[in-house]
Amino acid sequence: MTKWMDAIGQTIFYIALYFLVNLLSPFILGIVGIEYSIIYQIIFASIIFSIIILLINRNKLTKRGWFTSFNNKELKKTLEICIASVILVNFLLVYIFPNFIDGNMPDAIKRSFDSITNSNPFLILLTVGILAPVAEEILFRGAIYNLIKDKFNKFAAVIVSAILFAVIHMNLYQASYALIIGLFMGFIIMKTGSLWLTIIFHIAYNTLSVIYGSLNPKLLELLITKTYILPIIAVLLLFDSLKFFLIKRGKRK
Repeated sequence: MTKWMDAIGQTIFYIALYFLVNLLSPFILGIVGIEYSIIYQIIFASIIFSIIILLINRNKLTKRGWFTSFNNKELKKTLEICIASVILVNFLLVYIFPNFIDGNMPDAIKRSFDSITNSNPFLILLTVGILAPVAEEILFRGAIYNLIKDKFNKFAAVIVSAILFAVIHMNLYQASYALIIGLFMGFIIMKTGSLWLTIIFHIAYNTLSVIYGSLNPKLLELLITKTYILPIIAVLLLFDSLKFFLIKRGKRK
C-alpha cells in the first residue's frame, strides 16, 4: 500500500507541476514584458518545466540512467515505427473516421491549433516540433515511466505513462492517437532504456505530422485511399520494426 501511495503521490506531483508551469507562464511572460501568444507560452513552459524535472532527477541523468546510449539499428527501427505511426494515424483519423475530430475536440483547443498554425514556421517547428515533445518525454517516459518501473515493473510503466500521456491532452481526438504512440514510445524505452530514442521519436512524429498535413490532398488520396500504397508500406514497416524490438533482449532494467 505504501508503495502504491508513494507512486500515486509522486505522479500527481509531476502532473500538477506540468499544469502549474503552463498556467503561470502567461503571467510570467506579462511580468517580463513579452506579449502573450500560445507559441510563447509553449516555449517558456516547455523550457522551464524540462529544467525543473531534470533538476529534480539530476542523480539519474547519467549514461546508466535516463539518457543511455543507443545504436544505429535501434535508431533506424525507432524512426520506422514513427513514420508508420504518422501514416496509419492519419489514415484512420482522416479517411476512416473523417468526422471524429468534429465532436471530440473542444473549440478552445481548435482555436489554439489555429493560432499555432498561423504563426511563424520557424516558431511552429521550435514549439510543436522540438520543445513540447522534449518536455513531454522528460515527463512521461522520463519521470513517470522510471518512477513506475522502479516501484513496480516495466510493463506497468509503459501502460501508465501511455494512458497519462493520452489523458493530459484533454480531448478525445488527440488522446485517441496519443495513447497509441505513447504505447509505442513506452515499448521502445522498455527495450532500449534510452530516453533519447523516445525524444527523437516524438520530435520526428510531430514534425512529420506537420509536413504530412501540408502535402497535396489529391496526392495523399491517390497514395492512401485509391492505391493503399502508403498504408501497406506503413504496416510492413511497423511489423518489421516491432519484430526487431520484440526479439531484442531487454538489456536495461
